[in-house]
Amino acid sequence: MQHQRTSVPTLSLRWLARGTSAVSIALILLFFVGFRPSQVAPREWIGLMFSPFGVILGMLISWRRALEGSLLSLASVAGFYLVYEVIVTGRPPRGWAFLVFTAPAFLFLASWFAGRAQKRQEKLAAR
Repeated sequence: MQHQRTSVPTLSLRWLARGTSAVSIALILLFFVGFRPSQVAPREWIGLMFSPFGVILGMLISWRRALEGSLLSLASVAGFYLVYEVIVTGRPPRGWAFLVFTAPAFLFLASWFAGRAQKRQEKLAAR
C-alpha cells in the first residue's frame, strides 16, 4: 500500500487553520471569564448554542475531520445570524465579529478542498 504525502501548501493551510482556530477558541473563551449562566435570559441561550458553542465544537472537530467540522462551524454562525438575530430578536443581522471568530472554518474548508484536489491529481497520475 502506497502512503500518500500531503503537499506543503495543503499542509501549511491545514496548520494555519489549526493555529487560527486555537487562537479564536482562546479569545472566545476569554469572553466567558466571569460568565454567570444565571444572568442569561432563556432566549439568549438559543444564540449561545449556535455561537459560540457550535462554532467552537465545529473547530475542534475540524482538527480531525475538516469538512464536517468546518460545515458545523459555518452552519452555527449562519444559524446564529438567522435564528437568533432575525427570528428571536426581530432585528436584521448586524456585526462582523462572529464572522471573524469563525474565519478558521473557512481555512479548514479550503484545506479540505486542497487535499481533495491533490488526491484527485494523484489518482490521475497513477493511471
